[in-house]
Amino acid sequence: HGVFESFKNRVAQQGIMMRATFGYLITCFASMITHPLDVARRRVMMRESHGHTGIFDTMYAIWRREGLLMLFAGLGSSMPLRSIGSSIVLVLNDEIHKMMA
Repeated sequence: HGVFESFKNRVAQQGIMMRATFGYLITCFASMITHPLDVARRRVMMRESHGHTGIFDTMYAIWRREGLLMLFAGLGSSMPLRSIGSSIVLVLNDEIHKMMA
């Protein structure tokens, strides 16, 4: 949300579709960064962490045992859905703030 707010003025003149596309790209990037944390969180919640105490310890164990790509497993199916929804919310929030101002 912060990155979108920082750069939205640069794409604001391009129209609503450009802002939606920009929001989509920003949330895709955010999903790529946070997905490994989400994978480790799910493993800890499902008690599949094999005795590891925290998120980062679990991430290291996944990387060591299963490889780096396993931290990104499922990203291809979850990223488009999250990003579409998030970009819609970002643009609608921006439009509502414009109407209220």
